[in-house]
Amino acid sequence: MENVLDIDTAKPDPARPLVCFDEFSKQLLSEIAAPIAPHPGTKDSPGQPIRSDAEYVREGSARAFMI
Repeated sequence: MENVLDIDTAKPDPARPLVCFDEFSKQLLSEIAAPIAPHPGTKDSPGQPIRSDAEYVREGSARAFMI
């Protein structure tokens, strides 16, 4: 662990550049029904926030890599 921490605190060396790598995966989802738009409130009514259904269709997954 100390070796990893030493890399972060070391001075930059042009002959040995520091390259960071990260990856993550994400589910690709589609909504079955369109969300219902919010309605602003009035003096007598608090209004209605946006409403959406919890059902979805899974469209697969994707991976992203960052260097």
